[in-house]
Amino acid sequence: MSKKLDFSFFYSLFQRKSKIYAIELDDLKINKAMFNLIGEVEDNIKELSRVIRQDNIGSKDAKLSELENNFMRLKGKVDSLREDVERIISLEIQNKDYITIHDDGYLADKAGRLESMSLELDELIDLIMTRPSMSDLKAHLLNDIYARVNNIIAFVNNVINDDKHLQESYSKLEIL
Repeated sequence: MSKKLDFSFFYSLFQRKSKIYAIELDDLKINKAMFNLIGEVEDNIKELSRVIRQDNIGSKDAKLSELENNFMRLKGKVDSLREDVERIISLEIQNKDYITIHDDGYLADKAGRLESMSLELDELIDLIMTRPSMSDLKAHLLNDIYARVNNIIAFVNNVINDDKHLQESYSKLEIL
């Protein structure tokens, strides 16, 4: 009576996509959520601008609160992406003897952009939390907020491009 060998473990090991690839697919979903949040932030800024033009002091703080909330939600997404970068780096370090992934440029760019985005969002949240006066918003702060949000949009677009390249690299991995 011969014992039948079970190759299902090896089959499943090589048929499933890598952990890194799964992380990257999750990042693409987070990118989409960030993109949608950016749309909400832009709408918040338009509404705040309207409130400022109408000198509606009563609505100013409510609009600033909405903007603050969306900046915090966006910061949470950025933090999730930063944690994912750390997880990918950790997996690559653990397996450096077995496999080399040529993703250093895109991964480093992504990490740097996420760091810059995080700092920009921290500053925006701090600014909004001070509940600036109507005159400060009219004088310069609203334009400063617009400029910073435009920086964040550029970072998000670049992170999305980095993730597309990383997904392409990681889709070729079978294990890790």
